[in-house]
Amino acid sequence: EIPETKEWVWICDGLDFGFKHAMHINVGIELANLISTKFNKNLKKIMIINPTVYIVLLHKLVIPFLHNKIRDLIEVNYDSKSVEELNL
Repeated sequence: EIPETKEWVWICDGLDFGFKHAMHINVGIELANLISTKFNKNLKKIMIINPTVYIVLLHKLVIPFLHNKIRDLIEVNYDSKSVEELNL
């Protein structure tokens, strides 16, 4: 559920994200479009933890399709392994 009146952070855990997931690039593009057009009003940050090589690759492929505001919100965190380790 996405809050309509509160700021929110989307945390994506890339643990076990592999090649078969990366092949669904349209899903990533559609998610980017949805966030850019509908859910960006109160979105504070998009954090990716446990990024795999496939996530890094998809990030590089999808980033040109994102609105600048959304692009600036994305943080790929190579240090934190769990939500509890994040400083939010």
